[in-house]
Amino acid sequence: MRTQVATFLVWTFLTSTAWAQEVPYLTDDYVVTGTRTERDPEKAPIATEVISKEELEITPATKLSEVLQQSPGVTIDRELKGAGAGVQLQGMDSKHVLILVDGQPVVGRFGGVVDMDRFLLAGVDRIEIIKGPSSALYGSDAMGGVVNIITDETTGPRVSGEVGASYGSLNEVDSFGKLSFQAGKWNVKNSVGFRRRDAFDLDESDPSTTGGEDQMLSLVNRTSYALKTNVDLLANLRFNTRDRSDVDFSRGAVFNRDNQTHEGSVSLGPKVKFSNGSSLQVTGHYALFDNTLTISNPESSSTTEETLQQYAQVSSVYTMPLWDNHDVTFVGDGILESYEADRLNRSSAERMRAAAAIQDEWRIVDTLQLVSGVRVDFDTQFGVHPTPKVAARFDAMDELTFRASYAMGFRAPDFKELYLEFDTPNSPIVVRGNAELEAETSHGFNAGFEVKVADLIWNVNGFRNEIDNLILVRPVLTGLPETPTDFEYQNVSRARTQGLETSISARIHPTLRVGLGYMFTDAKDLEEERELEGRATHRGNTSVSWLPSVGFEGTLALALTGPRVYFEEQSGAEDLEIQTDPHAILDIRLAQRLPWDLKVFGGVRNALDAGDPTYLSLAPRTFYAGLSVGFESAH
Repeated sequence: MRTQVATFLVWTFLTSTAWAQEVPYLTDDYVVTGTRTERDPEKAPIATEVISKEELEITPATKLSEVLQQSPGVTIDRELKGAGAGVQLQGMDSKHVLILVDGQPVVGRFGGVVDMDRFLLAGVDRIEIIKGPSSALYGSDAMGGVVNIITDETTGPRVSGEVGASYGSLNEVDSFGKLSFQAGKWNVKNSVGFRRRDAFDLDESDPSTTGGEDQMLSLVNRTSYALKTNVDLLANLRFNTRDRSDVDFSRGAVFNRDNQTHEGSVSLGPKVKFSNGSSLQVTGHYALFDNTLTISNPESSSTTEETLQQYAQVSSVYTMPLWDNHDVTFVGDGILESYEADRLNRSSAERMRAAAAIQDEWRIVDTLQLVSGVRVDFDTQFGVHPTPKVAARFDAMDELTFRASYAMGFRAPDFKELYLEFDTPNSPIVVRGNAELEAETSHGFNAGFEVKVADLIWNVNGFRNEIDNLILVRPVLTGLPETPTDFEYQNVSRARTQGLETSISARIHPTLRVGLGYMFTDAKDLEEERELEGRATHRGNTSVSWLPSVGFEGTLALALTGPRVYFEEQSGAEDLEIQTDPHAILDIRLAQRLPWDLKVFGGVRNALDAGDPTYLSLAPRTFYAGLSVGFESAH
């Protein structure tokens, strides 16, 4: 695998050098995720929700999951203990949401979940969210949408930076540092974040912990080098390390679980703009996810399970103007992926994928845009999957915009779903993969409008997703009356999610901003004729931000979630339906700027103490206070 990865990256660099000419560096005046090209957010044909740098600077959150839980239409799922905080979009499961950093895929899922708790905010410039199937541009895993974490980039001929730290309940320590500089042709941004927290327990009736002791270190570097007057070579480096220690209690026995995770990625390639207005970006990307799980108890020897995932990708995005009212984008991806884990029924597994996509953006008239495209993916295990998409934007007037889209999506089974062989500790239950699985597919529809009047923005969007071949864990039926102990992944279900989401944001004073959001979700398992687990029918958000004026800033963010349904298997009887209580998560942050670029800040997260040991493993109420200082130099 390592030899193949090296070949991929060398090929990428040689190809990139051959194409390199000129390109402007991306600024945060653009959005990129919806079309894989830079677009003015005011005119983007694909609806893109942006959490801006300004919002991130005043948020009470320190992790990405805490930011996203305050976003309308986004649900953070914490039900699967050990998997962490997953993202649901429009009622679609976390495994159907593609997570990107600077446009490149993030690897390392537990139970299909990319844990958003493992992303600190140090070094993040903005977050772009696309809801609905996006496989037409991004391929597998984007059935439900895309979350793109975009890191800081440096502009301006100066050295600048910031350092800060806070301390709070549960011995929580958060610290960060940023340093950026521009020197000649070099433009460099570095950031580091560190976070630790003691374990917490929401159920003291047994010795297990709800959330274990957690410690993380994150390093990010983003560098550009001007090869020529209008040519940039871009390099992104990331490294995260995390250590989690949990206590589990099962069938009368206590187990200590220690997860040590190392994650890293590197991306390199040029962005080029040609004299005819066309542009090209070629990127070679390599990512590694290494996890070591150690399970021990006082009465037996410890066991260690290793997981190693490697992912290499070469991608190219070429956009060219076609006449005065067309832009055509060509996308090519080549992917090589390997997975090694002790829980597989084989020592390792590999797959290769290749894809080509074409997208046409047609400005029929000044007020009407049409985006159409198709991507064809070839997977060495699952064959050919075409995924088309069509979207339209109509500006009825300066204040009123309508958008509608249809897209297909697909998701290839992951290695665990195919090859898992897992004996549940201290239990007769066995969960197995299924090499005969087929890819999941979906049809997604979105339609809505946006109203902009002065400093008020109102969005309304209706959605429907129809999913076939949904992969779930099901018992292996033997016809015997005993409670089943063998389970496997099966294509057993069809599902549907539909609903309505709306949000209003308004700046009612030069320093005061208010936001409101609501989502109605109807999510059904059509085979079992019951609700999909873990989806709340009603969810709402509200936020109030006092922006810096005389040095004071403050933010109040409230997320309201209605009851969620879960099902527990019963021996010889129908599954037991469990409905959770509604909950509210309230975060508050206050800050005061002082002379010499100092800032003191403090607040409370989860002020209402929401949490449940089984279905909402959320840290209890946390108070914190901290100090930061910024600096800059023109030389």
